[in-house]
Amino acid sequence: MKINNKIEIIAPAYHADDDQITLHEIKQFFHQNNFEYSYHEKFLAKNSFGKLAAEKAIRVEGIKRAFENMDSTIIWSYSGGYGCTELINEIINLKPNFPKLLIGFSDITALHLLFNQHLNLPSIHGPPLRTLVSSQSTMKHKILNVLNGKDNSLKLEPINNSAKLQENYKINGELTGGNLTVYTHMIGTKLHPVTKNKILIFEDVNEKSYAIHRNLVHLANADIFNDVKAI
Repeated sequence: MKINNKIEIIAPAYHADDDQITLHEIKQFFHQNNFEYSYHEKFLAKNSFGKLAAEKAIRVEGIKRAFENMDSTIIWSYSGGYGCTELINEIINLKPNFPKLLIGFSDITALHLLFNQHLNLPSIHGPPLRTLVSSQSTMKHKILNVLNGKDNSLKLEPINNSAKLQENYKINGELTGGNLTVYTHMIGTKLHPVTKNKILIFEDVNEKSYAIHRNLVHLANADIFNDVKAI
């Protein structure tokens, strides 16, 4: 089933120095693929910290606007980076007017937990718009396939003996996870991960091996891996 092609862009995390050029490329991408879009007029106003897309209040307003927009069915993040976790307490009680789909990865992991676990709504762990329009992006056709109701498949290679023994069996479960560092930092919050009978997916880039190990140990010590179907 094809998803409604009206999109609300949110920027709850980082901005970049070339935002206006990137925004122009995003608009071109939407026009070329017959998507309608809208966004908070100050969503890339930047903030005093220097890295975030806008002050905290504006980023919260952007999410609230996306929830209340009666025209859009897709909420697509502009960028990842950092910033979403500090918004959780302000948005935990917000609810969209009707079911909507969230798209993003990296720092947007915090919002995936909000959608999947708290609001019981679907989301796509897929490229933020800034990443999508990058000249090196190979993800455009895949995300368009999803939004146009076409099937996508991923081939997963087993990486340990337990997984190899299960290679010919079907493993079923709801997907959860996202960015490893952000997911770890959600432990003990109002969006503490619930993982029983679920399949966990993790991604991270430019992290030292000891940092990856530290996060995995923390997840294990917090019993996050208990009773999961697969990682």
